[in-house]
Amino acid sequence: MEIKKNNPVKILIVDDRPENLFALEVILSDENYLCVRASSGEEALQFLLNEQDFAIILMDVQMPKMDGFETVELIRQNEKLKNIPIIFLTASMDSSVQIFKGYLAGAVDYLIKPFSPAILKAKVAVFADLYRKNQELLLKKKEMEKLIQDITTQRQIEIELIEEKSNAERATQKAEESDNLKGAFLANMSHEIRTPVKGIIGFSDLLFKSKLGYQEKEYVKKIKSAGENLLIIIDDILDMSKIEACMMIFEKNHFSVKESFKSLNIILMQKAKEKNLELVFTCDNDIPDVLLGDRRRLSQIIINHTGNAIKFTEKGKVEVHAKVQDLKDENIFIEFSIKDTGIGISQNKIEHIFDRFWQGESNAIREYGGTGLGLSIAKQLVKLQGGTLSIESELKKGSVFSFCIPYKKTT
Repeated sequence: MEIKKNNPVKILIVDDRPENLFALEVILSDENYLCVRASSGEEALQFLLNEQDFAIILMDVQMPKMDGFETVELIRQNEKLKNIPIIFLTASMDSSVQIFKGYLAGAVDYLIKPFSPAILKAKVAVFADLYRKNQELLLKKKEMEKLIQDITTQRQIEIELIEEKSNAERATQKAEESDNLKGAFLANMSHEIRTPVKGIIGFSDLLFKSKLGYQEKEYVKKIKSAGENLLIIIDDILDMSKIEACMMIFEKNHFSVKESFKSLNIILMQKAKEKNLELVFTCDNDIPDVLLGDRRRLSQIIINHTGNAIKFTEKGKVEVHAKVQDLKDENIFIEFSIKDTGIGISQNKIEHIFDRFWQGESNAIREYGGTGLGLSIAKQLVKLQGGTLSIESELKKGSVFSFCIPYKKTT
């Protein structure tokens, strides 16, 4: 607590005569003191047990029942009260024996009645000033203890932060080591798994061209189809793992959207023909002839969406269109849309369409198959290139998947 100079100092005055108590209060009234009256030794002890913040006690010696000597002896036995200065006020301390008895009881001084008001005020002032200074020292001690505690707490926090930083660095190092191991694993799996699957597909082609009966050729076609599906699944899993490990790399090469569409049309046309669907790729005339970006990832996104559209469309057509959406500084934002006349998606399912392993209704899983990763991967590839993706769909009428990617303009 803050000690203010204008705060009154408490003084306990003890006397069995009311006129004496009044006289003491009058003498001390012009000073910044708060006088507390006690008319007996017992009452004085009651005050002291409840309040220990008295600067000085002015004690009358001759009182009935319990005199001043007995009262002071009891006060000095209390650990919290024994250091309060006590001045005896008496008219009978006329011998050295009585004076010695007063000091022995625990008094620090005495005044013989009738006493000089000036001397009383001077002596009280000394002890009041001593009390104030002692309180200031106690306050500074508490402030110092709090400061030491704050420094200790701050140091403990610093030690904990250093430990947390060290733990974070170790965790980061382990994560980097784990990512490196994961990268090495993915690179190895990409070769070790894809190579034999491609071998199965290649030998299926050779076997299909040999002299086989109708039924045998159908078996070979199913083997090839299963191999191609397995290769798609492997690619999806590897791509998702790369995305999770933040290892997906995007190249910056010059390419033509129109030329890319021609290649994609050739790649996807066979699947569309197998289902008697019309597949159309179109571009607006203001699409630049050459852009700077990752052609391979763009093709992957379009193949995922268009392949998905063909898979879930039984009749009608699938349209892939590109147009300029916006121009900002050196960037040109190209919007690609894939529209189909397929089974569509109910409104309460659209928000989940890009979730991993989500495949819509359970009957769609049985009928069309797939991992449920294609659209999720496509969404991540779009976002990682700074693009956006959206979908509009109506059940049993078809869907429109749209995504926009910024590319650099070239001259």
